[in-house]
This record gives sequence, structure tokens and C-alpha cells, in this order.
Amino acid sequence: MFLAIKTPRLVLRPIGMPFLESTHRYASDRAQTKYMMYLPNDTIDDTAAFLASADAQWAKPHPDCYEFAVLSGGVHIGAVSLYPDGKGGGELGWILAAEHCGMGYATEAACALARWAVSELGIKRIFATCDSENSASFRVMEKLGMERVSSREGRRNKSADRDSVELLYEVMTDENSFAAADTAVIRELKPEEYHLLEDFLYQAIFIPEGVQPPPREIIKRPELQVYVRDFGSEDDTALIASVDGQPAGMVWTRIMNDYGHIDDATPSFAISLHRRYRGRGIGTVMMECMLDILRRKGYERASLAVQKANYAVGMYKKVGFEIIGGNEEEYIMVCRLKGE
Repeated sequence: MFLAIKTPRLVLRPIGMPFLESTHRYASDRAQTKYMMYLPNDTIDDTAAFLASADAQWAKPHPDCYEFAVLSGGVHIGAVSLYPDGKGGGELGWILAAEHCGMGYATEAACALARWAVSELGIKRIFATCDSENSASFRVMEKLGMERVSSREGRRNKSADRDSVELLYEVMTDENSFAAADTAVIRELKPEEYHLLEDFLYQAIFIPEGVQPPPREIIKRPELQVYVRDFGSEDDTALIASVDGQPAGMVWTRIMNDYGHIDDATPSFAISLHRRYRGRGIGTVMMECMLDILRRKGYERASLAVQKANYAVGMYKKVGFEIIGGNEEEYIMVCRLKGE
């Protein structure tokens, strides 16, 4: 399974081994983890074992738990998690590197994940626990609308030499819970949604300022049908972004003889956003997510073609593409997914 969530300031992406060093920095911080039951990690091998377990969960079609890296401006600053209890409830957890605390990031990340859990998993009860002395954590819970429902003796944090009191907070949810503006959910496109590819293919056609859009029938041309015809083979991958449950954008790759074709081992990109969702950073996150997926699949590079006048050229460079050729109107760009 693949899932990412973009909020106004943050991106939540599946955590795993690529985040080993950055995860270990906060997971081994004894001051930052003093109120936690399973941290600090004493060695980087402990952190690697946790990330390997998270990777294994994300490899499942339906994970038992959802562990995310939290990124701000592309920097890994912490983690947020959801553990469904099998009874309609879901337990939230979070941790941030010390230098990123006090900025509302934990609340923003946890709210976005809780919203997804309610809308997509049907979670009816969100809950979380913390040490009674961990005021920063229970303030986050209160900001999320949770109420304290119980306390119990006998909590033993990993680095503690005595028991403490554990607080339980919860909130019952409905379809309006945890509503957040300007949040996009990015996930794999389902086979029953492949028909949407043609809609986004039309949206992907670059139309210079002042030029009349072409008729929709243009996507039936053979040179454009190569992007979508018989989609679903082993080398075909697609992600869809939605905002408030409505399709907002799509990125897909396949090995095809398109404008950006390099060779028969290199997938080519197509990306499309509805106009009203442009300029929000959604396209950048979709591209970064797809590049991560292609790396994990073992591809060495990816390619695309883009018209020189297209504003997206800058975005492609930002995520790692470089110009390797082209003609009077278009650039051919390549992103190297493995080190030379």
C-alpha cells in the first residue's frame, strides 16, 4: 500500500529504511523520549528493526498499522502513527525532533491522519495515551478535541526507574471530525478508477496563455493514447491526489514510446492537476512520492518530456530531473534514481 498526506505545512509519507539516520536522531534522544514506553532506542540497529517492521507493514495491501514520517520543507522532523484496534477505534501516536516542537506540527500531522482514518477506515473512536507529566502531549490531544477519560497507575517508561501515571484521552468521531482545509491525500489508483486517466490526460495538455483549448477528442490520437491504453501492466504505476474526497491530480508512469521515451527500461512520467489545485505544492509531492516508488521498484532512472514554456519545468528540476536534450519546443528530462 502507498499513502501520503499533504497538509499546509507538512507531508506525511510512509516511514521506512530510507529514513534510518534521521529517525535514529530523535528516537535515541533520551531527553525527548523520557516519557515514552518504547523509546529511546539504544542502538541504530534498534531503529533499523523498527523501520524494517514499518516497511513490512506498508508492503501489505491492508497494513495492520500506519507509520508515517513527518516532513517539513523536505526535512524529516518526526513521525506520526495510527494503530487500529479492530473494534472501530484507532490509537494515535507522534514524536518530533526537539528542535521542531512547539510549532503546532504534532497537532497538524495527527489531525490529518485522524481525518483520513475516519473517512477511509471508518474509525469511530480516536484515542491516545501519555504520561501524566507529559503536558506537551496531552495539550495536543486536547487541541484535537479529545477528552481525558481515565488515568491508571503502573506505567513504566523505558528510561524510567519508577512507575508513573498514564492518561487516556479519546474522542468519538463522525464524518465531520478533524476537518482540515487544504489537505490532500495521495494514494495508489485503483483498477476501477483507470477510466480517470483519460480525464487527467486531457488536463495534462499544456495550453499557452491566450490559446484556445483543443477539443477533448484530441486524446484519442495514437500519440496520446499511448499514455493510457490498456493501463495496468507490471510497469504501470499511478497515484491520485484528492482534496475533500474529490480528484485533484494524478501522476502515472509506464514504459512507453512517448515524447519522453529514453529506452525500454526507463519509465516515462505523466502528471496532471486540475487548475484550481495548482500552486499548492500537490504536484511536487506527487512527483516525489512516485520517484520513491520507482526507486523501491529498482528502476535506475525516469524520464519525461515538457514544453519549454511550461511553468512545471522548475518543479521537475526541484525534484531531481535534469535536461538532457530536446527540440525547439520541448525538453527531454531525466531523473537518476540510483547513484552513479
